[in-house]
Amino acid sequence: MTKSIDPERPVIVNGGWEHTISDIITLHDYEELGEVFYERYKDKDPILNNEISHNNHKYAFADCYEYKDQPVMLTEMVELLPKIIADGDMVTSPKNFNKSRRYKTSCK
Repeated sequence: MTKSIDPERPVIVNGGWEHTISDIITLHDYEELGEVFYERYKDKDPILNNEISHNNHKYAFADCYEYKDQPVMLTEMVELLPKIIADGDMVTSPKNFNKSRRYKTSCK
């Protein structure tokens, strides 16, 4: 419907996963470990070719749809809120967060 009103407007059909016909591919990934996140995204092709899921059991494209060189954006990642419990301690400050090994998301 949007394209019939404004054919130049970019459309995202299903934000985060299981895209059908989208002008921009958006991915949501809530991985908490930086090393795992880095390994998953260091090569985008397996995700964009639906060879691997990027969010538990979610794939980038719905069945019978494929990547067609659209721009790709990672639009949601894990939210690091003060209420996250890391290694048994409440994360209440940046200092406390930096001590946490479990939720550190720095990549190489």
